Amino acid sequence: DMEYIDYGLSVLTASALADTDAIATDLSTLFTDLSERGLLAGYEAVHRFYEIGTPPALAETDEFLHGLRVAGQ
Repeated sequence: DMEYIDYGLSVLTASALADTDAIATDLSTLFTDLSERGLLAGYEAVHRFYEIGTPPALAETDEFLHGLRVAGQ
């Protein structure tokens, strides 16, 4: 019954990190701090996620991306 998976890309600016704990190594701690300071935003992706963690998944992603290149010619 899960609707979401945890994946994504994080973009962090130097100014957003200026007042954070320099020793913190857990992203959940960092993101909680940024969220509490109103410095965190998110984007809900509505398209399929392609991953490349295994050879079959890499092949599937490559096939998808090749299809985009062919369609964009």
